[in-house]
Amino acid sequence: MGQWLVILGVPVIMASGDQTACGQIVEQLGDLEIAVVKQATGRFAAECLTPEVSQELIFTTAARAVNRLTEGDVLDPFVLDTPVRVAVEFFTSDMADKATRIPFTQRDGTRVSFTAQEMASAYNGFRAMVMLASG
Repeated sequence: MGQWLVILGVPVIMASGDQTACGQIVEQLGDLEIAVVKQATGRFAAECLTPEVSQELIFTTAARAVNRLTEGDVLDPFVLDTPVRVAVEFFTSDMADKATRIPFTQRDGTRVSFTAQEMASAYNGFRAMVMLASG
C-alpha cells in the first residue's frame, strides 16, 4: 500500500516497525509519528512487544498523527525524482540469474538493476524481480 502513497502524492504521517526501520523512515521523511513495536536483535530475530501493547501503541501513535493533520501540521508528500533507478543485491547468483528475466535489467555479480520512468513501474519491476528470484 505504501508505494501508492508515493505515486499519489499523499504525505506519510505515521510509521510502525522495528527501531531501524522507524529510524530510517524519520531520516528520509522527517518529523512524522512513529511506533517502535520491536527491537531487531538479528537478521531473523526481534524482541517484540506483546500484541496488546503493540496495538495500543500503534493506535495512540496513529491518533496523534491524525490530530497533527487536523491542527494544520501537514507534512509534504515524499516524491521520488524520475526516472527511478532500482537495484537489488541478491544473496546468490542463481537468484540474480532468475531476476534478469525481467526485460531491460543490468547485472553486476549478484546485483540486478533497471531504470523505470515512474514509481509504479519501479515498484512492479522490483516485485517481479523478487518473485522470480525466490521461485
